[in-house]
Amino acid sequence: MSHSNNDAGTNSTVFLRRITILTFPPAFIMLIIAGVEGNRVFPALGLIPQAASVIFGYSLLYRERVIALGSPIRAFSPSNIFCVDIALSIWYLGFLIPTWIALPWQRDEPLIVLATYASVFMMVNFGIHVYFAAAEALHIITSRQTPFKSLSAEYTPLNEAYADDYSNIEEGHAVLPQ
Repeated sequence: MSHSNNDAGTNSTVFLRRITILTFPPAFIMLIIAGVEGNRVFPALGLIPQAASVIFGYSLLYRERVIALGSPIRAFSPSNIFCVDIALSIWYLGFLIPTWIALPWQRDEPLIVLATYASVFMMVNFGIHVYFAAAEALHIITSRQTPFKSLSAEYTPLNEAYADDYSNIEEGHAVLPQ
């Protein structure tokens, strides 16, 4: 979230992005074991959005470090970060729902517990990406600045024939039609 200028916002952003990286190793182990033991692709396929989160989080943290050193390189715009957070949120949900649907079909209780705990890492990262996407969406809605400037409508001045009528109305000197 690049619009945050305070240290608390930056620290929480860095902390949450690091969580997406640090949850990968235990999720990797648990998701692989749950997939192999259960002979099912879900929840093991949850590693795909997990890996994407790690790559995205690491690249954002690396970019922040490079910018802090004074580099003019700015690879990600706020709109790119917003779009990736939304895409990852949708992707996580697309993997969590089949994982939850597939769990009751497994008859082995320890395997159900393992797959459930493995899906917790996906839920945490899903929540983090939803948080960032919602915060940026709120920022876009409440501010006059939008990262999607190319999509915003251009101002078209009024036709000169109507300009006097509207300027009278805006100034409070409206003349009602007779």
